[in-house]
Amino acid sequence: MAVDTAPHSPNSAQPPSASGRAARLSSPKTEIAEASAKTDGLNSPNTDALSPPKSEPGEPAVALNIAVLTVSDTRTRDNDTSGDFLADAVAEAGHKLADRALIADDVYRIRALLSQWIASEQVQVALVTGGTGFSGRDSTPEAVRPLLDKHIDGFGEVFRSLSLREIGSSTLQSRACAGLANRTAVFCMPGSTGACRTAWQGILRDQLDSRHRPCNFVAVLQGRNPHSASSAEPHSASGRAARLSSPKTELAEASASGERQGDSAEPSANSAEPFTPATAPRDRARDNLQAGSATRAAEP
Repeated sequence: MAVDTAPHSPNSAQPPSASGRAARLSSPKTEIAEASAKTDGLNSPNTDALSPPKSEPGEPAVALNIAVLTVSDTRTRDNDTSGDFLADAVAEAGHKLADRALIADDVYRIRALLSQWIASEQVQVALVTGGTGFSGRDSTPEAVRPLLDKHIDGFGEVFRSLSLREIGSSTLQSRACAGLANRTAVFCMPGSTGACRTAWQGILRDQLDSRHRPCNFVAVLQGRNPHSASSAEPHSASGRAARLSSPKTELAEASASGERQGDSAEPSANSAEPFTPATAPRDRARDNLQAGSATRAAEP
């Protein structure tokens, strides 16, 4: 295979070494192409080999309520190919399309709609496409980040790593980001359909699949510890249905239950105040004083 070498390259006048490293380094685009060929590309039939699903045998998948938002100043519902792709992917994966919207690239309009979805019991995941670049009106990250309780830093990192194989260093201009808010996962990706396909096939498809191991975001959205032993075991249909009936209120109910148990704690027998480590020395001193008085009173 002929390899282009730069005229100013010190290796251009020398034959490549046995390892062939000099030849590869003289043509970085060829190197990226070869790396992509080895993985068959994200759009090839062998995409599943990139992230092979690991499922528990016989475990049913959990259907999530997922909303899709397209942020664009120019697209309409007639040519929103990115939104179409995500909506179709959600349905094909067995999830429910809870809502779909297309709004202009405006910080406050984006934030207002996402706030409604985050507060809603009917939305567990929000997929946002568009507005993650560096142009003057690209403002999706600025709109979303103040709403997040926790940032999913790995989403942007992995997305850009995957995108590097497709578009090279241009992936630096993607500000894809994600996070959790009120037990709702928000994933923001670029506006191109190819970028949405990369994000879905390379990351989201598995991480929104309750059967994917060693962990996925379904457990987090349900308020379970994804790394606990119990979360890796299949649950009964009735138990799963009970948890999904109100996914965002489960933690609140558990917290309220804990508070009620704390309120019903019995006071200490020796004091009207609850027994705590802070009051223990004082209680012991009082008991000793009372014991001493009783002893003196019993003496002749």
